[in-house]
Amino acid sequence: MVATVLEYITGWLMETIFHTRWWDYSKKKCNLHGYICLGSSLAWGVFTVLLFEVFHPFVEWLTNLYPVSIGKIAVSVVAVLYSADFVTSAVAAFGISKKLAKLEDMMEELTAYLQTTKLYETKEEISDRLEEIRAFNLAEAAEKIGTKKAEFSKLLEERFSLSENYLEKKAELERRMDEFSEKYLSARKKSNIVGKRMIHAYPGLRAEFRRYKERKAKKH
Repeated sequence: MVATVLEYITGWLMETIFHTRWWDYSKKKCNLHGYICLGSSLAWGVFTVLLFEVFHPFVEWLTNLYPVSIGKIAVSVVAVLYSADFVTSAVAAFGISKKLAKLEDMMEELTAYLQTTKLYETKEEISDRLEEIRAFNLAEAAEKIGTKKAEFSKLLEERFSLSENYLEKKAELERRMDEFSEKYLSARKKSNIVGKRMIHAYPGLRAEFRRYKERKAKKH
C-alpha cells in the first residue's frame, strides 16, 4: 500500500517538475490517473514480500560478518554516491525536458510550414507523416528525414509542377527540410551519458512529453 502511494506521488511530482510522464498506466485496467494501476500495485506487493522474507535475512547475515564501524563507513560512502547520482540525474532530467520541448517546437514549426504548402489536407495528416522521425535513433532519424524530404518533393512536383512558382516552392521546401534536419539532429546529439541512459530506460519519453503538451494545450 505504501509503495503504491509513493509511486503515485512520485509520478505526479515528476510530471509536475519535468513536464512529462516517465511511465503511464492509462491503458492498463484499474488505473488511477495513469500513475498507478492494479497490476503494478500487486507486483510491488509481491516484491515487498520477497524483500522482507528472502533478501532481508541474507542482508542481515551479510552485515553480521563485519564490525559496525565498517558498516557505518560503507553506509556513508553509499549515501555520498547516491546523493551525487541523484543530483546528476535531476540535472539530466531537467535537461531532457528542455531538450524535448525544443525538439517538439521544431516539429511544430515544420508542421506549420508544411500546412502552408497544401501538400496535405490536415495538420493531423502531416503529423502522421512526421511521426517516424521521432521513433528512431539518431542515424535512423537522419535517414527518415531524407526520405521525407524526397517524399514531399515528389508530391510537390506531382501537384504544382505546372504552376508558375513551382521552382520557388521546391527551393523553399528543400531549404526548410535541410534547415530542420541540421537543427533537429544537432539538438538530439547534445546528450550527456546520464541523459542517454534515461532515454534508453524510458523509451516512451518523447511520446509522453508530446501528450503532456497536448493535454496542457487543451486545458488552456
